[in-house]
Amino acid sequence: MAVTARLTKKQLKMANIVDLSDGSTKKTTTYFSDILTAATDQQIYDLAEAIDSINEPVMESAYKVETYALR
Repeated sequence: MAVTARLTKKQLKMANIVDLSDGSTKKTTTYFSDILTAATDQQIYDLAEAIDSINEPVMESAYKVETYALR
């Protein structure tokens, strides 16, 4: 029997750069997990841009994380 993969979940992972009080920076990661599995890459990126526009830490990069169930 062949193994099949079924997309069960999409997440947006945002890497942010936070300025610390001593002048250094720190990278933090935030996950947003209520992403529709039908969302396109452009829609996920647009969401990251919208979140970044209202969020204080500056976004360094955005990642799409997909989870599949194997059967």
